[in-house]
Amino acid sequence: MLTLREKSTHTRTATTIANREANSRPASACGFACYLYMRMSELSRIGVAIATDLLGKFDALIDTRGYTNRSEAFRDLIRAELVRESSSRPTGRVVGSLTVVYDHHVRLLEEKLTELQHNHNQIILSVLHIHLDHDNCMELIALRGASGDVQRFAGVLAATKGVKHAQLAITASSDAL
Repeated sequence: MLTLREKSTHTRTATTIANREANSRPASACGFACYLYMRMSELSRIGVAIATDLLGKFDALIDTRGYTNRSEAFRDLIRAELVRESSSRPTGRVVGSLTVVYDHHVRLLEEKLTELQHNHNQIILSVLHIHLDHDNCMELIALRGASGDVQRFAGVLAATKGVKHAQLAITASSDAL
């Protein structure tokens, strides 16, 4: 198995060969090499100075997560930070899922939850209702809207008497990625 450094060297070598092939053939005849060259040219290259021990820890981390190179790991870190930033602004556009577990025997709870959902229909995309056992139900609610609206809705549902657990997972909508 190749180390990250060996993989990086191998990738640079393949890219250099592809660039040479793309430049030495007519555009109609270069095939994969032209495609690779065009895809690589859409990328911006940057240099990063990083302490050797920190880089070693980073390499170990991305290796356990299955990354084949540092570039994709860096891109994912940048995307995660952009998502966090966008979703932390009340007006930032987000999509998400709200998982709600509740005791369906609590008096009028299902009616309250349904009314809350109807009152927030502008941010609710879909709801999936699941019977977990004799006493408990789970609802998975797909949401899209302003981060503040989505988080307020999740808070109101979580605070409703009879709700045992509510967990919101949000990410930036596609325009922020």
